[in-house]
Parts: sequence; C-alpha cells; structure tokens
Amino acid sequence: ACYGAPVSDSTVESIEVTGGSAVVVGTDLQLTATAFFADATTLDVTATAVWTTNSAGVATVTGGLVTGVSPGTALITATEDGVGGSASVTVSATFEDGTFASAAFDDDSPPGLQP
Repeated sequence: ACYGAPVSDSTVESIEVTGGSAVVVGTDLQLTATAFFADATTLDVTATAVWTTNSAGVATVTGGLVTGVSPGTALITATEDGVGGSASVTVSATFEDGTFASAAFDDDSPPGLQP
C-alpha cells in the first residue's frame, strides 16, 4: 500500500479541518485534514494536502502544523484534489486560560527577599 495515497476511486466532495482553533505566539498547533468522498468513505489527507494561510503575518502552516507569529486570526486552508476546507485559528500573545502561566511564570519573590 502506498502511504498517503487515496484508497478511494471516488471524487473528493469536501475537506474538514480539525484539531483546534487557538495557538499562542511562538507555539505550534497540529491540524488534521480529512477528505470526504462521494462514495461516503473518508481519508486523512493531512500529509498530502496543500496547506495555506490567508495571513502569514499572524500564523504560518506547513503540513498542517500551524505556528503562531503574532496576535490575530488566520484562516488556514487544506486543499486536496482541488477541494478545500478551512479552519479559523486565533493567535494570542499568552495562554488566556492561565493553564500554563503558573508553570512558566513564578511570581513568588526570590528566597531571602521576603520581609
């Protein structure tokens, strides 16, 4: 079997891009492209799709891997056999939910400086 080759002789009807919608500047987000064929089969085309961004100043994309460049929103599109599917990705300057902020930034005073 050829890796990444469509296993269906049917035509691509639509592409769905999934995997997330938010990334922080300087970090990556892996998106997945799934092709839906006329015969009701599906195929992961992440590796073979042509990936584009409508705003390279906000986010770049290679093989579905989105990298945050600057705060804003970019439309990421995957195209396979002339059919495209898109997802909007919002790039923020920091983690908005605070999940990772406590690990990266310790706001306690250095030892010995407490009154």
